[in-house]
Amino acid sequence: MTLPLECDLNVEVSKLAERSSAGYPKSKQPVSRWYAAYTCPRHEKYVARQLDERCIDTFVPLYRSLRRWKDRRTQIELPLFPGYVFVHFNLEQRLRILELPGVVRLVSFNGQPATLPEYEIETLRKGWTCRSTPNLILICTWAEGYACCMGPWLYGRHSSAEKR
Repeated sequence: MTLPLECDLNVEVSKLAERSSAGYPKSKQPVSRWYAAYTCPRHEKYVARQLDERCIDTFVPLYRSLRRWKDRRTQIELPLFPGYVFVHFNLEQRLRILELPGVVRLVSFNGQPATLPEYEIETLRKGWTCRSTPNLILICTWAEGYACCMGPWLYGRHSSAEKR
């Protein structure tokens, strides 16, 4: 009776030996991809700073805005996408990201974190270097809630319409 149990145990041990420390077979190591993390309101720069301290690649596109108070004017940097930070990591690091103060959750689709195409982030990085006006993005809506987004980083590319 104990012999089959030991055999099964040896099979399980050999399967575990084939796996890496991350729990994946060596041939199926997870790759780093871009994800969007939803943050607490006005915590984008704080979360990005924490991720940079932990050597995790982040991207927060910012624009400069002139703000007026009674006694002075000043330019401040605001996030282009309020409440979101783009993060480049393996899914095995998900818990490290979610444990940070200020991170609410990862943007998900059907319960799985939604990946962002590498070329979209790179195009955004190349085309967006702290612009002085947020008016460079044009969002137009027409006919029953369809929307189209155009901006300077989409030059030479087609944009698609989506239903809102």
